[in-house]
Amino acid sequence: VTLGQSYDIKVTDRSLVAAPKNYHSVCGLANPSMPEYIVYRNAQALPYILITYTA
Repeated sequence: VTLGQSYDIKVTDRSLVAAPKNYHSVCGLANPSMPEYIVYRNAQALPYILITYTA
């Protein structure tokens, strides 16, 4: 995942549908011990490797 410039937010804001202007992602800090990183563009989260299991 590519975060770029991350916007820190300390309260839940369910109205966000994109990172604020001049930011690429959002870091939710409602629980400081468990930060949540949110990206809104699919191109920021691309699989790096594919692992296939067979039985």
